[in-house]
Amino acid sequence: SYIERKKDTYRLFNDIRISIDAERFAHAANKALKADVDTAEQHDLLLAAISDYSGPFLEEDRYEEFCVEKRQFLSTLFGQLLKAVAERFEKTNDLENAISYTWKGLNLDPCDESAFRRLMSLYSRSGDVLKVTRTYQEYQKAVEQLDLPVNPEMTELYQNLIQTR
Repeated sequence: SYIERKKDTYRLFNDIRISIDAERFAHAANKALKADVDTAEQHDLLLAAISDYSGPFLEEDRYEEFCVEKRQFLSTLFGQLLKAVAERFEKTNDLENAISYTWKGLNLDPCDESAFRRLMSLYSRSGDVLKVTRTYQEYQKAVEQLDLPVNPEMTELYQNLIQTR
């Protein structure tokens, strides 16, 4: 038992080390992000840290102010891991996994222009012009929902990618 009761008081039992998933994830994530870049060790650490992420911190208390900062911190850390592992897969020409992890990052932050940019480029490299177009359309919807204009650089990238095929 982790909690010990003595008369009318409760305390954490000292002889047992309690593992908190958020702390375990943050430690694994920091270790992975600080590892030597582009090594097999870093790749393994990134994937291990990603698997330690159990979802938004205290999701059931979504509107409680005391956990907002910690939730945002862990979510940002998770996004950094997804981006790093997607870049690693892209560098090793594993386009399928690069696309998969980029989508996971985009699901975390649906307005991440760099993720849309990466997806369009990855789909182009894999020869799937239809998915380049669909990704660009998803990007247009995302910025439209925020009442923002489409970035002309994104439009230029899209046009270049579909013309080269």
